[in-house]
Amino acid sequence: MALFDSGAIKNVMSHKMVKKLQFRMQTTNRSIKFASCVSEKCVGIFDEVPISLGELKVPMDFLVLEENPYDILIGSPTMIQLRARPDYYRMVL
Repeated sequence: MALFDSGAIKNVMSHKMVKKLQFRMQTTNRSIKFASCVSEKCVGIFDEVPISLGELKVPMDFLVLEENPYDILIGSPTMIQLRARPDYYRMVL
């Protein structure tokens, strides 16, 4: 399941999804801090991964987390790049 998160600064992919897609990731020493002030170490990163959103194919950078409730989380910088217009009332982009 993918989630568009207007409050997220980075795109995040679960390690489970990386294994499922059989991607090879670069290891990293980065960590990410959530709004809850909890920090989690990233297990890897991807640069310029082509992601299909409907008929649109967009290259995205991802941080990979071991434990993530969503397979893919797309943050606000990507939504700005795509010129997405979220409609929070109808819950659509």
